[in-house]
Parts: sequence; structure tokens; C-alpha cells
Amino acid sequence: MVTFQFDWAFTWEVFLVCMKQVPVCFFAATAAILTGLVLGIPLAAARNKKKWFRYLANAYVHLIRGIPTILLLLILYLSIKNGFNALAKTYGWTVNATVIPALGIAVLALGISAAAFLSGSFLTALRSVDPGQRKSF
Repeated sequence: MVTFQFDWAFTWEVFLVCMKQVPVCFFAATAAILTGLVLGIPLAAARNKKKWFRYLANAYVHLIRGIPTILLLLILYLSIKNGFNALAKTYGWTVNATVIPALGIAVLALGISAAAFLSGSFLTALRSVDPGQRKSF
């Protein structure tokens, strides 16, 4: 018979290590939301127009919404790191991809994803304004 004894000391130790990373998570979430706001508003404005860039904006939104966020993180991380290393090798730079922070790439990927989702909310807000009110400006 196997007996199991829960290790409270180890659990507390792991909990404290995780709590040290909470500010990093808040920073990443805040920066990603702000990036999503900055990119999402022009994206919604482009989706509201009747021109050809409406199709490009819709294609971007549907593509990014269709990709799982963890896959987007992985694609951007690997492509940026490998692309930077390839450029460094081609041009003889003395630096490699370790100078690019992973947190920055994560904020970029989460911001790109947030922009695609937030543009739908902003598009709905733009379309809810009566055309007569838009002309009054």
C-alpha cells in the first residue's frame, strides 16, 4: 500500500516563488492591452471603411482570431529569434538573439491578439453612432 503525504513546506515555497512573478504578469497584461488599444482602434476604423483595406483588416482579424494565442506566442518568439540570428550571421553582427527579451515578444504577441479582438468592440461602437451624428462633426 502506497501512502501519500502532502508536503506543505514545498507547496509554500513554490507559492512564494510564483508570487514574485505576479508583477511581471500584471506588466505584461497591461502592456498587451495598451498595445491592443493602440492597434485595435485604427484596425476598427479600417474595417468600417468601404475601401480595399477593409478586406485586409478583416483578413487580419479573422486570421489572428483563428490562431490560438499560445501558437501565436510560439510563432512570433521563434521567428523573431531565428530571424535575428540569421540577420546577425548574414551581416556579421557580434550580438545574437539573447539581447531580445522574451517578455517584449510576449507583449507584442498578446497585443497583436488583443488588437484583433478589441477591434470588434470598437467596430461595434463606431457602427452604433448614427450617420447624422457623424456628419455633425
